[in-house]
Amino acid sequence: MKSFVAEYGASVLLIHHTRKNQTSDDFVSHGIGSTGVAGGVDSILSLTKKRNQPDGILKIVSRDFEESELAVTFDTMTCRWSVTGSAAEVTDSRERKEIIDVLKTAREPMKVKEISQVLCKNYGSVKYLLLKMAEQGQIQKLNRG
Repeated sequence: MKSFVAEYGASVLLIHHTRKNQTSDDFVSHGIGSTGVAGGVDSILSLTKKRNQPDGILKIVSRDFEESELAVTFDTMTCRWSVTGSAAEVTDSRERKEIIDVLKTAREPMKVKEISQVLCKNYGSVKYLLLKMAEQGQIQKLNRG
């Protein structure tokens, strides 16, 4: 395939599926089948999203440009994907909004453990994000805990 592409100056787009239960953080290893599929290409793009959700993450690794992770959203009216920003920034913003929404509906101050349970998120991750939010003035820490 590579010799065909080189000889005719063509581009080939190969669409491939990934494993459903992905245990590795390296998305390149998530492809089904031989590792030769990933090893024989110039660029790999991996789009992941939750079922029935328009937002996803597009991960890109390439020989031609820097590796990146982008947040994308699908517009059902135009049937097109749009980049909404870097995956880290968009995900961080979304998680901050979730925390603020939980705190707004609470009748009294909440502890980290309570917030993480309501959101079904990892305690350590929520604690870290709450500390960043307090440092930036998004929330106020009233007492210890």
